[in-house]
Amino acid sequence: MSTNFQSALSADPIDYDGMDFGNMGWRALYTRFDGEIGRKPFWIGFAGLMAFNIAMMAVVGLLVSIHPMLNNLAYLVSLALRYPSLALNAKRWHDRGKWGWWSAVLLVPFFGAPYAPYDLGIQPGAPTPYRPAR
Repeated sequence: MSTNFQSALSADPIDYDGMDFGNMGWRALYTRFDGEIGRKPFWIGFAGLMAFNIAMMAVVGLLVSIHPMLNNLAYLVSLALRYPSLALNAKRWHDRGKWGWWSAVLLVPFFGAPYAPYDLGIQPGAPTPYRPAR
C-alpha cells in the first residue's frame, strides 16, 4: 500500500505540454549544443534571451550616459549572447532533423533572416521512428 502512495507522490501531476527538456535544465538549454527541444521551449528560451538582452542594453545605455567610453560594452554583451543563442538554435535544428550547423543559414543575406524563424519557430519537429512530430 505504501508503494502505491509513494508512486502517486512521485508522479508529476503537471502537464508541461512540451516544456519537458528531458534531463536538461535551464543552464543546459543555453550552454549545451546536444539534445532536442520543441517549439514551445524554443520560444520560451528565445523570449528569455530577448528579455535578458533588453535588460542588459538598458544597463549599458545607463552606463554609457554616465561615461561615453563604455560604448563598446554593448558589443561585448551582444557577443556574449551569441553562444546561448546558437546553443538554443542547435537544439531546435536537431528537433527538426537537421544539423546544428544550419544556424549558419542566418548568415545568408535576404534568405536566412526569414527562413530560420519559420523553420525553427513555426515548423513542427521532424518525426522519427522513436517519437511523432512535435
